Amino acid sequence: MPAGRPTKLDKKMLERAVEFLDGGWKDGVAVYPGITGMAIYLNLFRDTVVDWENHPEKSDLHKKFSCVVKAVRDLKRYYISQKGLKGELQPRICGILLSQVGIVEKKELNTKGEIEVKGELTLPDPIREILENVKSS
Repeated sequence: MPAGRPTKLDKKMLERAVEFLDGGWKDGVAVYPGITGMAIYLNLFRDTVVDWENHPEKSDLHKKFSCVVKAVRDLKRYYISQKGLKGELQPRICGILLSQVGIVEKKELNTKGEIEVKGELTLPDPIREILENVKSS
């Protein structure tokens, strides 16, 4: 058995995490769904949430919790992109928030030293992420 304090992750904590994902974040805890808001909702440090997400091999609860956190990250991507497309977020703020979840604007430097903005969005490859998660478990 590993040394250290016992984990706070139990069935009730997992249920609260699912509750956050299912709209609990709208109860004034956060302006948009995200890991920091989830940590506050669960009364945890953000680092703890990320640690539990990154170690699904520790237990079945960790594996389920990791899936919930990934769903929160996906919800954040979707929510912010939708708000941005509807014009409900300032473009600069929307860009900053989306860059936090891996969506970045591509800029290319041509041979003349000019920057060419193509306006494309580069999304993380979900299949690559799934394969990496499967290999690490």
